[in-house]
Amino acid sequence: MAIALYALSRIYVIQSVDSTFPATGDAGHYYQIASNLAQQGVYAESGMEPTASAAWRAPLWPFVLSAWLELNPTYTMVLVMKLLFELIPLVFLYMFLRMAAFEGIALGVVLSLFAIEPQYLKYASTFLSENLTAWLLAATTASFMLTVVSNSRIATWCTAVFAGLSALSHPVVFLYGFMLVVIAFVHRHRKGGHWLAYVSFATWILIISAWPVRNALVFGNGVWMTTSQGAVFSKSWNEAVVTSHTNTQGDLLDEGLNLKYLPELKSDALTDPIQMSALYGQATMEFIKQTDAQTLLKIAFVKLYSGLNPVPQSNKPGMLELLGTAFRCFYLLGFLMAAWSLLKGSYEKLSLAWWASWLIICSYVSMAIMSVVMYTGLRFNSPFGLSLVVLSSMVFCGRIIRVPGVTLNPSNG
Repeated sequence: MAIALYALSRIYVIQSVDSTFPATGDAGHYYQIASNLAQQGVYAESGMEPTASAAWRAPLWPFVLSAWLELNPTYTMVLVMKLLFELIPLVFLYMFLRMAAFEGIALGVVLSLFAIEPQYLKYASTFLSENLTAWLLAATTASFMLTVVSNSRIATWCTAVFAGLSALSHPVVFLYGFMLVVIAFVHRHRKGGHWLAYVSFATWILIISAWPVRNALVFGNGVWMTTSQGAVFSKSWNEAVVTSHTNTQGDLLDEGLNLKYLPELKSDALTDPIQMSALYGQATMEFIKQTDAQTLLKIAFVKLYSGLNPVPQSNKPGMLELLGTAFRCFYLLGFLMAAWSLLKGSYEKLSLAWWASWLIICSYVSMAIMSVVMYTGLRFNSPFGLSLVVLSSMVFCGRIIRVPGVTLNPSNG
């Protein structure tokens, strides 16, 4: 059943491809950078010199996409390679679930839900970074589970590697990866693997810092992850958030709204993305300093509500959108069930289901904090989908179906 659903869903993805692609917007920008990397070996939209405008994007996805473009530059073939590559995490998920004693109907249901995760499918035919981030986040989660449940040494290091790479794919998931790396570090340290704990943590730091260091060396204008971070901060905190921010259009607000708080600067004379990013950051800090606490709390609440709301706040027609809402409600229910089970002590401490519950909590805490600090919404939360569909299934199986390997002798009903 899972294989059939996987095949049908991928046929649907291929059929839904926009024939006018490459497109404009974010996807088109990723494609431009990847194409230039494939042709010229330079991280830029075109030419032989690195550009700060290309550094608006997190780096990992353009590099991966460029490797596929070197093999075959046609969009259809790149899409086929992309879809075939997705079989790898599906196979590893099957092995992981079998290890966790999933079998029969429970195994088929989890694999089927994973195969048709609608938020993932929505971006499967695009050149956006959400899907690569979802793979890496799922790999981080699985490696962490193997670390704390099976005490796997190699999984400890893999957790750090995948967490670092996921942040280089989409910085919005940085906090979740950081949480898992820290917990894995403490776990390994307590188990006596001190050298491995420090090596793994150092590996994560090296991966995370590689791109900021590259930017500092190439452009000589400070250490920063992307040139978009100032604009993102400005879109996150301004006077229009209370009335206009939604979980479908949060990134469409005008990043220039806060520039009026720096009237002495001639912002219209600035064209360099790095200078503009710094300017947006300064202006937003001025907005925060000059705004009363009640308004700031309203802004934070609006973003928190939109970030965790499973229902689109503007009309989003289509089958995948409808399924996406249903799946997000399933994840939210899994979060509530996980929190309730932990409060009741329903699972044996350190069991698979106990850790799955805590990982769901970590996912939502990460999404909540990032939604307040910057903004998230449906698109930026979508990379958590593959991990949450498995973790929520584990919690439901532990509470309802009673899969032996998941419950591991729950202490209460």
